[in-house]
Amino acid sequence: MQLFLAAVCSPVSCSQLPYVCVVGYRYRTEDTSAIARPSWSVIGRSLLIAPPALALPFVIRAAVVEGVATATEVLTIGIVYTIIVGLLFYRQFNWQRLVPMLAETAALSGAILLIIGTATSMAWCITRSGFDDLARIMEALPGGAPTFMLVSIVAFRLTKYRLCSRRGCAFRLAACSKSKLTDNVKCR
Repeated sequence: MQLFLAAVCSPVSCSQLPYVCVVGYRYRTEDTSAIARPSWSVIGRSLLIAPPALALPFVIRAAVVEGVATATEVLTIGIVYTIIVGLLFYRQFNWQRLVPMLAETAALSGAILLIIGTATSMAWCITRSGFDDLARIMEALPGGAPTFMLVSIVAFRLTKYRLCSRRGCAFRLAACSKSKLTDNVKCR
């Protein structure tokens, strides 16, 4: 039990405490006498209305922990739960926004999958090219992250020049389409 409390309470307190301090500091001189305190009936009504929406993280966690769905499948559970709660409990669901929301979700998912696909293909290319030697050399460099970044920039620039020296290279075509001479690449 203590381990659970340490895992839950420590990150919450460490991550939220700075926000509390900033808000307290920023609004320390503001006059709040004109702000009316909500009545007990408003607070009670809010406590009755909030639980269906607040239950979503618990439904998602239970689905993953119990093995009902994987971490990626709970997205669908979350969407269906949100639609059901919006229709049945809150009786507010804007059907005109459904198609734009789905289109935006599909575009974002497509962009993420494109990034994952290109990263996977780049990792495969790097693995096949014998990158292990360079990785060992870069790991042994002194200076930490700044040196690693500098060597990475130089290595990728040199790789670009080496690739562009080949005939019909995509880098050469991209460079030539921008200007007549870009990055010492000669256009035909």
